[in-house]
Amino acid sequence: MKRVASFFRDFSRLWLIALRLLPVIFSLRYTNQREIDPAAPDRFVQSLLFLGPAFVKLGQVLSTRPDLLPREYTERLAELQENAPRIDFSIIRRIVEDELGKSIETCFEIFDPAPVAAASLAQVHRARLSSGEWVAVKVQRPRIETFIRRDLDALFLGLRIASWIIPARMRRTNLTAFLTEFRRYSMKELDFGNEAVIMDRFRANFDGTSGVHIPRTWSELSTK
Repeated sequence: MKRVASFFRDFSRLWLIALRLLPVIFSLRYTNQREIDPAAPDRFVQSLLFLGPAFVKLGQVLSTRPDLLPREYTERLAELQENAPRIDFSIIRRIVEDELGKSIETCFEIFDPAPVAAASLAQVHRARLSSGEWVAVKVQRPRIETFIRRDLDALFLGLRIASWIIPARMRRTNLTAFLTEFRRYSMKELDFGNEAVIMDRFRANFDGTSGVHIPRTWSELSTK
């Protein structure tokens, strides 16, 4: 029963994804570079934003692939690097206080409610510690791991269905390998504790290198 429920959950999500993205994919495939509708890249971005964080992340990846998409699309997608929808400060406050077990006012002398940037996985705020240092506070979006797992499960179901329908064509693509790698590094990116360790390692490796600055981390104010 559990497996059947899981299949129908993934299939219903896949159906919504297909309704939003297939028109864009067919439009891209059959449109000449010189005939691109000026509004089409924005519609694509709006569809990704509607579908949620996993697709915003996918859009960020695609923004670096001019070999796959026309320039008009990659330029619009590049805006997702730090201009994703903002999280309301009341939610940011709750996440920070739940994670640290203290009020924001106890942990920070100043905490700017306006974000510096908002991306697919997190939002960044400027803050000052009681000791006077200015810091960047990176706050993960609420329930993001649940949403990303849900959408990746739906996409893998889509690949399995495509393999049944068009097996020869699917064997000629690397979509399964791409999505597997996308899942691997996306889930790893959700562990901010791991990110802090990597930052510390890079800072130590580049210590004394001119022109390279990697901020220090504050382990007592950091969680996964």
